[in-house]
Amino acid sequence: MIALNSLPLWGTLAALGVSIPILLHLLNKARPKKVNWAAMELLQKTTQRQAKKIKLEDWLLMLLRSLTLLLAALAMMRLVLVNASDLFSGSSRELIVAIDASYSMNHGPYESRFERAKKKAMKLIESLPSGSRLSLIAIGSQADVLIRHKDPSKLSMERYLSSLRVKPERFELEASLSAIEELVDESDLANREVIFLTDGQKRGWEGNSPSITERFAELSKKASISVLPLFEESHENLSVSDFHMASGVCRVGGFASLSAKVCNYGENSASTSIELLHDGRVMDVLSVGPLQPQEERLVRFGVELESAGPNGFELSMESDNLEDDNRAYLALDVPEKVKVLIVEGSSEEARYLELASRLQRSGYAEGLVCSIVSASSVSPAEIRKSEVIVLANVGDLSEESLEALRDGVRGGGGLLVYAGSEMDAFSAERTIGALVPLTWNSSVTPDAGQSHQVRVFGQSDPFGLELNRLQAEISDFQVAGYHDVAVGADSKILLTLDNGKPFLFMHEAGRGKVALFTTGPGREWSSLPLNPVGPILFHLLLHELSGSGIQRVLRIGESVSITVQANRLGAEPKLLHPDGQVSVPMRREVAGDEKYLELILSQAELPGFHELQLGENAEVELLAANLDSKESNLEPATVSELQEFLKGTEVKVISDPNSTESSVNQTHLGSFFAFAALLLFAGQSALSTELTRRKQRRAPVIRTGFGVGVKQ
Repeated sequence: MIALNSLPLWGTLAALGVSIPILLHLLNKARPKKVNWAAMELLQKTTQRQAKKIKLEDWLLMLLRSLTLLLAALAMMRLVLVNASDLFSGSSRELIVAIDASYSMNHGPYESRFERAKKKAMKLIESLPSGSRLSLIAIGSQADVLIRHKDPSKLSMERYLSSLRVKPERFELEASLSAIEELVDESDLANREVIFLTDGQKRGWEGNSPSITERFAELSKKASISVLPLFEESHENLSVSDFHMASGVCRVGGFASLSAKVCNYGENSASTSIELLHDGRVMDVLSVGPLQPQEERLVRFGVELESAGPNGFELSMESDNLEDDNRAYLALDVPEKVKVLIVEGSSEEARYLELASRLQRSGYAEGLVCSIVSASSVSPAEIRKSEVIVLANVGDLSEESLEALRDGVRGGGGLLVYAGSEMDAFSAERTIGALVPLTWNSSVTPDAGQSHQVRVFGQSDPFGLELNRLQAEISDFQVAGYHDVAVGADSKILLTLDNGKPFLFMHEAGRGKVALFTTGPGREWSSLPLNPVGPILFHLLLHELSGSGIQRVLRIGESVSITVQANRLGAEPKLLHPDGQVSVPMRREVAGDEKYLELILSQAELPGFHELQLGENAEVELLAANLDSKESNLEPATVSELQEFLKGTEVKVISDPNSTESSVNQTHLGSFFAFAALLLFAGQSALSTELTRRKQRRAPVIRTGFGVGVKQ
C-alpha cells in the first residue's frame, strides 16, 4: 500500500484526529471542586445508578468521532492498494501508451516498426475495461503528449492512430519520463499502467545515466510499467551524413570538394550508389562499397560553382529499408568575387604570395581580385574595400590605417599575418594586439642555423580536417626562422613546429578572423613558398578568412540565429519550410552595433532546405537541416540487456509482442475511506442525539421543599 499525497502531513492530521476527541473526553472527566450542599445529596444518590451506563455511551461516541476523523485523513492521503490478484482485474484504469516516434521506427521491408506499434496500441486500447482513460505520448528528442486522460473511443482512436506519423528526430528516453510522471500524478484512477512501444535500440536504452534508472524506480511505485520492444530479425541500414564542403574555392567559377560519410549499420556487407544533385539536377553519381558491417567511409564530390548566392546541394542514396537517412543537405552562400589586399613591409616581400594568388589549380584563382601595396602608401580606403588583408612582414601602419583594419576585421573581414624581420613585440602589439591576445617571447632568426619540421595540430573542424589530409605534404618543408609567441586560450592552433611552438594559429575577433604565421613570407624563413602545399595553404586561408562559402547546416531540433546587416532586412522577413509552411523569425538588435540585426529562427522540424526571405529586396539566405545520424544505428538491445539496464526497478520487459503480461492491479482506497467517514459522521451524530433524548426521558422527578419538580 502506498500514499499518493504527503504521508507526513496527512499522517500527522490523522493522529490529531484520533487524539483530539480523547483529550476532550479526558478534560471533561476532570473533577470540579466539591461544595457541600444538603440538597445535592438527593441528586448524588440518583445519578450513581446510571453512571456505568453513561460511561459506556461516552466511550462509544468518542470512538466513533475519532474513527471519523481518522478515515477523513486517510482519504486525503489517497492510499493505493497494490494487489496482484484478479480481485480488481475488471476495474477501470488509466493507460499511458508511450510510442517511440523516432525515425528509426520507419525501418521495415514490408511493414514499418511504427505501423506495428500503432496496431499494438490499438489492441491495448480495445482491451480497456469500461470507465478507463487513455493518454498517448509520442517520443522523439522531446515528448509530445497527444492525448491526455481521454475516454478511449475505438472509432476515434483508429482514425487518430492512422494519421500519426514518425518524427524526424532521435529517441531520447529522458525526455519522456517527465511527461509520463506528470500524467501519472494527474490521474486519480486506482489502476495506472504505462507501456512503452519501442524498437529497443541499444543507443537509446543502454547509454543512459543511472539517474534515469532511479526515476524508473520511483515511477514504478506509482504505476505498473512495461516495455514492449518490437524486435526484428534484420536491422540492415545504410546512411549518409556529415555533408559539408571540405576544401576548394567557394567563388563563382571555382571548384569545391564536397564530403560526406556513408556508414553501414547492419550485420552484412553492403554496397550502394549516391547521386549529387544541385537545384534538382543530377551532377554526379558515385558507387560506394562494399562496406563491411559498422564500417564508415568518406566520399568526395568535385563540383564547379556556377552561380552566385545561395546554392543548395543534396545527396541521395539508393533505397533501403529505412528511407529517412538516405538524404543529406548542404547550403552554400557563394560570392562572385573576393577582394584581397596584400600589404608588404618592404619591396618584393610579397612576390611569392603574388605568385600563389595566380594559382590555377582547381580554380583557386577564379574570382580572386588581388592587389599589392606597400605599408607606407596603403590608404584606409583601400583597406575598407577589401575583404581580406594580408600583412607580409609589416612592422607598422598609420593610425588611420590601423583603425580601418580593426573596424574591418571586427565587422566580418579577415586578416592574414606573416610575421617576418620587421615585426617584434612592440610592433606586434601596436599592429594586431587589439585583435589577437598573444605574448611575444623571443625570435629565432633564419641565420641561427636551426631547422624545424611542421606538424598538424589536429583540429576537428572542416579546416582542420583538410590540414590533416595535407599532413604528408606539410611535413616536407623546413622552417629556418620563427618567432616564439604564446597564444591566448581562445585561439585555435592549427600547425606547430616539432619543438611544440605555434607555427600557425587563428583567432576570432568580433565577426571576423585573424590568422598568423610565426614565420616570414619569404623563402629565407622557410621552404613553404617553394613547396606545392604553400600556395594551397594560402588559398585555404583566404577562403576561411573571407567568410565566403558560409555553410548554413543545422540538425533537426536545433534553433539558429543569423546576424544580417540592417540595410538588407525588409519589413517582414519570413522563413519558408520544406513543407511550404511559413514562420516569422524574431528580431533582436545587436548590442553596441546599430548596423546589424539578429534574426532568431525557431527549431528546424523537417529535413531539407529552409529559405529565409529577408524582405522586399528579395534577398534570400538558404539553410539546410539534416537528421541526427546517431538514430541510424538500429542495433537492438536484447531482452536480457534491457532487463539488466532496468535492474532494481519493477519495470517489466515483455519479450513477446503478441501478448501482454497481466500487470499488477492497483486499487485507490481514498473514495472508500471518504464514504466510510461520511457514514460514521452521520451515525455518531444520530447516536449522540438519540442518547441525549433517552437521558432526558429517563430522568426522575425530585421534589424539593419549595414544591418544584426537578428532572435528573
